[in-house]
Amino acid sequence: FDDVFEHASEGGATMKYLPGFADACVRGSADADSDVRQASVYGLGLMGQTMGQNFTPYVPGALQALAAVIRDPSARDDDNITATENAVSALGKLCEHQTQNIDAKTIFPSFLACLPLTEDAIEARAVHAQLARLLQNDTYKSYLLGENNENLARAILIFAEVMPTASSSDKVRLCDQETATAMKNTLVQMQSTMPGDALAAAFAALDPQKQAALQTCMA
Repeated sequence: FDDVFEHASEGGATMKYLPGFADACVRGSADADSDVRQASVYGLGLMGQTMGQNFTPYVPGALQALAAVIRDPSARDDDNITATENAVSALGKLCEHQTQNIDAKTIFPSFLACLPLTEDAIEARAVHAQLARLLQNDTYKSYLLGENNENLARAILIFAEVMPTASSSDKVRLCDQETATAMKNTLVQMQSTMPGDALAAAFAALDPQKQAALQTCMA
């Protein structure tokens, strides 16, 4: 069913499967088997991305299901981390494609707080590319960073951890070069549009190693 919805479109023939599949994915996200949880949260993200307003009735349940996976005390255990990072990816899809159906000022920062992804490199590259794209949109950026840029330090930390990996091997590369360039451009834009003390404080919150790595990426 994940494959079906990966190629679905709003108003397409897959609409008839939506109620049953959405409910199954919500239930499956709580399954004891991590593979079932992973497939289920992935499915929730796909439906949020492809089903448009048809997914509106299922958004609250999807958010609750994803939050339960992400916040589980064992979420970062080896057996669970892939399902957890897929749940974060699904949360990002709901942020971008179901914005009107969520409390954006709360959910976007919750998504940002889950980043960077570090274990599933393929998923990490996709999600960090999405983050770079969202930050290039003024509305999404305001949701992510907060009204008073209170989440700026988190965004800078993510950049500092992700950008230096752009030239690494596939196994550990957390973003591609295009994403690193987009993040660099966002930082340059921030330097000209944000209060200097806010950026300075965010940069100062990094440890010296991350400060040096980020400076190298910005050179």
